[in-house]
Amino acid sequence: AMYWWDRGTGQTSRAIELNNAPENINYMIISQRDRHIFALGCTDEFSGMFDPLLIRWCSQEDFNDWTPTSTNTAGDLRLFRGSFIQAAIRTRGEILLFTNVSVHQINYLGGLTVYGIQTVGENVSILSPNAAIEVDYRVFFMAESDFYIYDGILRTLPSTVRNRVYENLTISQKEKVFSGL
Repeated sequence: AMYWWDRGTGQTSRAIELNNAPENINYMIISQRDRHIFALGCTDEFSGMFDPLLIRWCSQEDFNDWTPTSTNTAGDLRLFRGSFIQAAIRTRGEILLFTNVSVHQINYLGGLTVYGIQTVGENVSILSPNAAIEVDYRVFFMAESDFYIYDGILRTLPSTVRNRVYENLTISQKEKVFSGL
């Protein structure tokens, strides 16, 4: 579930659940540029069913308005590659999404469409939800079998330590992989 904590009510106040937000959410991210909250892998508003590839966002600057209408900017999109959304990271005015088999970018389009999705990589799976970092508008991440960089184009990152890292990686511990700067 998604919660809101109002720091203006004091440090001892409790966060409250947002009743209008999607009921079940795997991952959340905020578009700071466009001021929307994204629920990634969430409950569909109309069917009430959980969809691990569904992306929903609230209306701009209104985290209580998640129902798309002609007078707001709330909306939803569904990815068609993969089984679930594994991670997301903000970079250069877009959000990069990772499913278990692909990489996508979400771009602000404005108008009634609000956001659009473009696939930037196929057969690429991020190793863990925290295996990516954004530095100077570039995203570096560790995938299942190689290191990658995204700077508008997704490509393999040359590395002199790749073989050593992957030969010594205990794949059952991959969720513990974390990127840092």
